[in-house]
Amino acid sequence: MAENVCLPSYLYNITLYLFIFYLIKKARYVTEVFNHLKETLGINEFKRLFEVILTNNGTEFSDPESIEIDMNTGEKVCSLFYCDPNCSWQIILTPLLDCL
Repeated sequence: MAENVCLPSYLYNITLYLFIFYLIKKARYVTEVFNHLKETLGINEFKRLFEVILTNNGTEFSDPESIEIDMNTGEKVCSLFYCDPNCSWQIILTPLLDCL
């Protein structure tokens, strides 16, 4: 049976919450989502939009290097940071505090 999974992320440099929905909560599927974004946007635009990503610390993010590193060049194209354990609310609170 398929799950409905939400991939919540906050993109600091453009002040955007990104919620991508996908079916299976596995690291490889999250990697596929970000690889698709890299291919669709082009690596330079991806680097600009996804310079810093704040997300929860779920198992679907257990392979951060596959998101941070361009598989074609080996270049680090973004930085992924996690909320504290059991504190996914920080995805919303952190940017709000930055505005104060």
